[in-house]
Amino acid sequence: MSASSMLLSRQGQYLLQIGMILIFYSSFDGFAIPFLSPPRIGLSVHTLIALQAIFLLVQGSRMDDTRNQPPFRRRKRVASTS
Repeated sequence: MSASSMLLSRQGQYLLQIGMILIFYSSFDGFAIPFLSPPRIGLSVHTLIALQAIFLLVQGSRMDDTRNQPPFRRRKRVASTS
């Protein structure tokens, strides 16, 4: 395994870990919404954190998925999904 593929694997794992941490933080933050003076701010923070967490989870899983495929398959998949 080359150094670059090990680095990509590690970065994918970091993205997945950060995404899961944000999911847990978002769930705990959701319980604090009623106790904030303007609850709308708490709701927007809760929604933003959940959206960012899902984005990081998708990016981390895609990084592991595309690492094992040849370059022409990656380009073909990207072209077919857009």
